[in-house]
Amino acid sequence: MQSISATTRSVIGNTLKEVRDEVLAYMPKPTSLARSLRHHRQQHTIANPKTMHFDIPEKYQHLILYDSGLYEEDRILVLGDKELMLELNKDIIFGDGTFDKVPNMFYQLYTWHAQIGSSYRPCIYILLLRKDTKISDKMFKIMKQLVPNMVSQKILLDFEKACMNAARTAFPESEKKGCYFHLCQSLIRKINSVGLKTEYESDIDVKLRLKSLVALAFVPMQDVRKNFDFLAALFPNEDKFNEILTY
Repeated sequence: MQSISATTRSVIGNTLKEVRDEVLAYMPKPTSLARSLRHHRQQHTIANPKTMHFDIPEKYQHLILYDSGLYEEDRILVLGDKELMLELNKDIIFGDGTFDKVPNMFYQLYTWHAQIGSSYRPCIYILLLRKDTKISDKMFKIMKQLVPNMVSQKILLDFEKACMNAARTAFPESEKKGCYFHLCQSLIRKINSVGLKTEYESDIDVKLRLKSLVALAFVPMQDVRKNFDFLAALFPNEDKFNEILTY
């Protein structure tokens, strides 16, 4: 089966490779095939909505686990499979927010994962309009509504402050932990935002000191403060480095 994102030329080329020569002689020209394929795609492609007040076509309704409402100011959509969604009552779950792969008009896509067999799989996809504590509070309330027995013992999150705060309120008894991968990503973003990107990439000493900060995640809890103070003393007393240390 060809990917829906494949180009018209590649679809036709890959298909014709499988056709016998005696059949090719009776087939339309590639230009005619391309025209027919483009017409077929146009008939089955739904245009992107222009406002948040859009109806979801009937053929996609089975993917919608929750819709806060057509005219809701902070519209939230939850998509996925009902059986997979119920896997979120596992002891350990983790969430991950992204801003890169998000449909027009939405700000963030948040996915929630649970262990199924030997791997972690996404169970639900949540489309959000903003990134703040209020919208994160709503997200967790919806999740608890959809999965009534959701009492995970450990919740792994990226390092979004709003989501962390909302998780503490929604699941006060659960252990909340940040993901090391996202900790490293957060530090890199901060390095870039304070103007240390060039020094980080060109000065091996600066790079080593900055990377040592995330290594504190592997230090016993009671020794973190002492080792952080030791590392902090190695940095120049400059605003951009102080901003990193404060962060």
